[in-house]
Amino acid sequence: MTIAKAIARAWSDEAYKSKLIADPPAALGEIGVAVRPGTTVTVVENTPAVQHLVLPAAPSNVGELSTEELEKVAAGMSSGGSDEVSVTPNPQFYVAGGAYQPG
Repeated sequence: MTIAKAIARAWSDEAYKSKLIADPPAALGEIGVAVRPGTTVTVVENTPAVQHLVLPAAPSNVGELSTEELEKVAAGMSSGGSDEVSVTPNPQFYVAGGAYQPG
């Protein structure tokens, strides 16, 4: 996974980490991740004292899902079968915390 490569490189290369935080599209481009024009990417660093919670955009069919289904979507799970959750993917990815959702 290329986002994992960016995180690993940032952990071991201070110059790359600085670039990733200051200019995410350029830094991500170095490892083969293209950022769509018009998309803003913000990179933040968690520390033992400061943790970031990324609140993704709600799925387009949020009004059609139960609370339980929304919790499954939020956790990135779909159990299949009769309680399978159908969600229109959010075309963004989240670097903070290492979560990645391809666009």
